[in-house]
Amino acid sequence: MRFGPYEWLRFDDKESAIIAPNGDFVARKMDGHWRIAHGRGAGMSFSNPTITTTPEHAHKSSGVHPGGG
Repeated sequence: MRFGPYEWLRFDDKESAIIAPNGDFVARKMDGHWRIAHGRGAGMSFSNPTITTTPEHAHKSSGVHPGGG
């Protein structure tokens, strides 16, 4: 699931959330999973999200990059 592009994302421990630059909650941690709050992918959940600093897939052998790379 691609969240970007964002200039930055912030993990907020108090809110158990991943927050975008505009303050929107991109995902929240509930019941041990990161759940997408709204927009594309709303309702999906991930147990171990990976955030990278480039558009390259962090684990190329695990599947196709959503951006086609």
